[in-house]
Amino acid sequence: MSLRIAVWLSIIILSSATIPTTGANSNQSFRLLQIACNGAMMIFPLAQTMSSLPGDIQRGMLFENDFYSIAQGKLLITSLTNTNKKELVDLTELLGPGIKPFRIEHIDEKIMILEAMRYDASKPLKYQWTYSLYQIDKYNLTARLLDIPEYDGGQISAHEGRIYYADRFGKICHSENNIITHMGIEGRCPTISPDGSKLAFISFVLVAEGVYVYDFRSNHTSCLMTFFGPNSVTPIIRWSSDSSLLAIKNHSDLSSTSLYMIESSSGSAIREFEKDGSCNWFFLKSEKIEGRK
Repeated sequence: MSLRIAVWLSIIILSSATIPTTGANSNQSFRLLQIACNGAMMIFPLAQTMSSLPGDIQRGMLFENDFYSIAQGKLLITSLTNTNKKELVDLTELLGPGIKPFRIEHIDEKIMILEAMRYDASKPLKYQWTYSLYQIDKYNLTARLLDIPEYDGGQISAHEGRIYYADRFGKICHSENNIITHMGIEGRCPTISPDGSKLAFISFVLVAEGVYVYDFRSNHTSCLMTFFGPNSVTPIIRWSSDSSLLAIKNHSDLSSTSLYMIESSSGSAIREFEKDGSCNWFFLKSEKIEGRK
């Protein structure tokens, strides 16, 4: 048997094998909020069913007790405590003509970073629409274009002024004070941990796509979980607030998908949600969402 065939077989076996799970008493302090595309919400492991968010739910970001999303060019904020939705700002007016905002990529106490497409009629037809990132000040609602060369769409993350992203060549980079650094890693969906010590990302190797974690302190990259085939991982990675857990979801056009909660150090699965219908998921910092019993 050739070495290449042996490697492929080992990856297929790994990707189809039962994912290791930890003991029942491990990591019982976490809570995961799942939001379905129809707005239905559930908190695990409390089995706390909540009122649905109004309307169809797009991919968004959670900050404290509020869910931020974009619909028809407007920035919306929905309270999880009473499900009231309000328009925060019309982004088409804030950003200007020829710009289509469509996804929030980062949110913290002061700013939001959103992904948009810009139209430039002076460029060749193939390049007239380009991906861009805009930073929104949450308090005075002003916006500025972030100058990040070679950004070509996809999930980004930010930590203490540094933005992590994948360029159009599939290289993971970070930008800080307009200085671009190539990290020597290939992949997509780079997601920095809350403590800034680890970077999770998705990368395709041979016949499998995996979720990897790069540790800045040890300069070591480890593979936590793999799935057979390209684009087999949904490009959303969520960290727990203590940087110990990740929540990821596999993607398949042929079978049902599962949402996994895994340890960032070992890759052991804490929980698998089979046939999961959520389009947003977030770790919660408190056991109960404020205002709900």
